[in-house]
Amino acid sequence: FGIKANGTLWAWGLNNDGQLGDGSFINKNIPFQIGADSNWISIKAGTNFSIGLKANGTLWAWGKNDWGQLGIGTTMAKSNIPIQINTEQNWTSIMCGNNHAIALKSNGTLWAWGKNDFGQLGDSGLVNKNEPILISLDSNWTKISAGANHNLALRANGTLWAWGNNLNGELGDNTFIQKNHPVQIGNEHNWIAISAGTNHSMGIKVYGTLYTWGENNNGQLGNENTVSSNIPAKVGIANNWVYISAGNSFSMALGANGKLFTFGKNSFGELGNNSLINQHSPILKSLPANEWLVVYASRYYSLGIKTNGTLWAWGYNLYSTLGNGVHWTQGQISYNIPIQIGSDSNWTSIGLGIGSVLALKSNGTIWVWGLNSLVSGLTQPTLEKSPIRHGMDSNWSEISLY
Repeated sequence: FGIKANGTLWAWGLNNDGQLGDGSFINKNIPFQIGADSNWISIKAGTNFSIGLKANGTLWAWGKNDWGQLGIGTTMAKSNIPIQINTEQNWTSIMCGNNHAIALKSNGTLWAWGKNDFGQLGDSGLVNKNEPILISLDSNWTKISAGANHNLALRANGTLWAWGNNLNGELGDNTFIQKNHPVQIGNEHNWIAISAGTNHSMGIKVYGTLYTWGENNNGQLGNENTVSSNIPAKVGIANNWVYISAGNSFSMALGANGKLFTFGKNSFGELGNNSLINQHSPILKSLPANEWLVVYASRYYSLGIKTNGTLWAWGYNLYSTLGNGVHWTQGQISYNIPIQIGSDSNWTSIGLGIGSVLALKSNGTIWVWGLNSLVSGLTQPTLEKSPIRHGMDSNWSEISLY
């Protein structure tokens, strides 16, 4: 997906469940405008479904709906056009899990819908819901993060809450029992950031300290072992953490000094620390250079933008997702250190898919590479080894890829 500076929404790629929202079920290999509205501000995508937020506070959904994940009040199999979710005009934030969604309203209330087999809707039941349901009577929710089947949320008072799947302790409530309603994690009031991964979780406290919990089979908790934890455990002694990203089986954390630490699974060099060995601690090794601005984690590869606007990639390169101009049959299949993509210094954001990448430059142009049959918007299905500009527009403002 792409949102242009004029607020119009565009989509391309796979469309078997109508997830593009263009009124068809036909795959698109060039950007196609979705409707005629020009007030889109945000798009989130789950597994073959999409949810969009407009500037007027309305919420819209399209794509697969077998679990009610569109939230439109029916269990129709799918929708290939955006359908408004109720008539409310005060939605402010949306997050999608595998087959469920959670959202915030401007009044601070928290809502959920979709699949509920692990209690991920937080309504004290296990029944799927096909329309938004209120989670608790509280109205001071401020931040949300959705994992595969569990959720994290913060309240205005700095308390941390979690619910859903807990097989690996990803809720952090000192049990391995799933919860179908939000439970407070500890009794502290100083949480400021959260990130829910597939089966593990991360959080930062107001003092800049980093905590992790949940599955740890690959060392993704960064606590120097591979034992899962069902309570938040402090990572190291540093107190300058400012950004976190919990991926599938590895984690990323950025310090205020611009130094990026990665830990967890490293089979394909996805940690970028010049090794192929799983890393159990962020303290032992870090990515070179103290100048990282933002990082993006996919399943087996990673990309990052430095403060100078340059773009770097590392990890698995099976579909040329690293964008370094090399097909894996002609060179390395993986890279365990960051390699620069081209020489441009005006990259601003990235969207990562299973085998494709979208990237946005400060001049409003979109660039694509990787497995073109999935997403790239080019006219012929190919495997693009380097970033290629699609179209001539220069007014893109936001991108999203699943």
